[in-house]
Amino acid sequence: MGKIQIDIKTGSLSKPELAVGIDLGTTNSLVAWVDPTLRQTEVFPIARGANLYPSLIRIDRNGFIHTGPEAQPEQTNETENTIYSVKRLIGISSSDYVRTRNLLPYLMQSKFEEGVIKIQDASGNWHSPGELSAYLLRAIKDKASEWKDAVINKAVITVPAYFDETQRMITKKAGEQAGLQVLRIINEPTAACLAYGYGEAGAALRNVVVYDLGGGTFDVSILRVENGVFEVLSTNGNTQLGGDDIDRAIINYWQEKYPALFKEVDGTSLRILAKKAKEQLTIQTFFEQTLDSFECQLDRKVLEDLSSPWIDQTIECCERALADAGLQVSDVDDVLLVGGSTRMPYIKKSVSDFFGKEVNDRINPDEVVAIGAALQAAQLNGLEMGHLLLDVTPLSLGIETAGGLMDVLIPRNSKIPLSASRQYTTQKDGQTSIRISVFQGERELIIDNRELVTFKISGIPAMPAGLPKLNIRFSIDADGLLKVTAHEQRSGIQQEVVVNPVNNLSNDDVEQQLESAILHAQEDKIARARITAIEEAQAMLTSIQKLIQQNRSWIDVGDVNAMQECARQIEQAIDAGRIDELKRLLNQLEIIARPVTEEVMNKAVGDRLRNTHI
Repeated sequence: MGKIQIDIKTGSLSKPELAVGIDLGTTNSLVAWVDPTLRQTEVFPIARGANLYPSLIRIDRNGFIHTGPEAQPEQTNETENTIYSVKRLIGISSSDYVRTRNLLPYLMQSKFEEGVIKIQDASGNWHSPGELSAYLLRAIKDKASEWKDAVINKAVITVPAYFDETQRMITKKAGEQAGLQVLRIINEPTAACLAYGYGEAGAALRNVVVYDLGGGTFDVSILRVENGVFEVLSTNGNTQLGGDDIDRAIINYWQEKYPALFKEVDGTSLRILAKKAKEQLTIQTFFEQTLDSFECQLDRKVLEDLSSPWIDQTIECCERALADAGLQVSDVDDVLLVGGSTRMPYIKKSVSDFFGKEVNDRINPDEVVAIGAALQAAQLNGLEMGHLLLDVTPLSLGIETAGGLMDVLIPRNSKIPLSASRQYTTQKDGQTSIRISVFQGERELIIDNRELVTFKISGIPAMPAGLPKLNIRFSIDADGLLKVTAHEQRSGIQQEVVVNPVNNLSNDDVEQQLESAILHAQEDKIARARITAIEEAQAMLTSIQKLIQQNRSWIDVGDVNAMQECARQIEQAIDAGRIDELKRLLNQLEIIARPVTEEVMNKAVGDRLRNTHI
């Protein structure tokens, strides 16, 4: 028998509270839940009876917000006021903004300030991608609540596996601004794997590839699933590649074939027609439609040729994901297709040919992510579903150390949630503050990586260099958000920061980082060795200088001259960048200084003993 909820204060029936899964998509969004009695998933038909809620936002001149189907009718009439593919704008850099601005007409009324895109609506107000996402999420929440006659206040929201910490935080805050308690941010491919039932307790080990090509993003994840536990072995992808790119390729093809068409037809009408052609060619071999007296034609073979460069890029991502997971194609047990773009027969064939096996797309590729998110929401809301998720970090995380080196605390593809810490100290006597810069990337030098946040811990008591003990801890929560804590152990001073979502971070740097790390591996290795040698040399020179200054009155003049001459040659080798010679001179200086240092220690011990009474 079902339970009836009653408001204790009023005595009236109260609406049930539901936890849902939301697939916040580039082109369309969906919301689903798990019926706790039937233990069955249900996708809500919130788009006027349809499940796919268009990820569209239009803000009229009176400031009223229209979303989804309500924004669709005016899409062709108010091109510059109808915002789509907003997901592609979350956390992008200024360089991405310049490139994207030519592709999205509404960005003509936009600006990039303080690391964030702002888009101006028809009423003159400015909105960030996070705020626009919040408008969309609130509409989805409200419509789902109305349709289900319930209170929807908790959600699991999905993001591309390649979203970094900043992008995940923006998405989570958007959900909170929409009035949702965000139970977790999970990767779209992981949610899809859940929907296919791989997480059931007692299941045998399977290596599963999830190929997810949506409207604006591509992800491939390789998961090892066994006995109800998910382990993401590797992820790869491109946050700026999706079905939208194929649509633009079709438009460019028509532009070359029908030049006059672009003088009379607006870009939005063409984009809608290109999308329609792509979708119809999944079930037929020829498309033809009149648009303002122009006969726009396209056949499946031409579409495959236009799509080929983009699909080839996704296959390259699959190759890299396999390499990162340490697997061969023959080690893969199953391949799942996710995202509406995977309906294209050419994509199915390309993926099947690469992995050498039939692909699995039995669950609606548009709905599978929302279904998986709903399963996870049910589990987090107390309904035992018999599975556990272990995600991984997409890129290494570390801090800047002396010489501009990247010291990695959390390596790439580490399972999350997790924490890692390391102890550091000061370089100079009397140093009372330390600047901590956090970076993300795979290169040896911080200049080649992405800066996430910089902060300073101050108030450290003045002590000799090397005496303070600064413990740096990185903590990544289940949503993939990073918290950095700095604690000076001797004084107890502590400071904590969370990565700020307004940082100027590039989306495609994630993919470029991996390629760049491989391309420059040997070069980076040499650079690290050179910087490390120089830092060691400078530290030794400082120690030798201090040794001479404090003990010059009784150190042998010949030893002083020998150490100073060797130090002079070391400085010349540093200036000239002669690393091999530098290493030789450091060994030579150590040989000269060792007996002097021992004599200093013996003298200090002797002086102490002479003043000690037994």
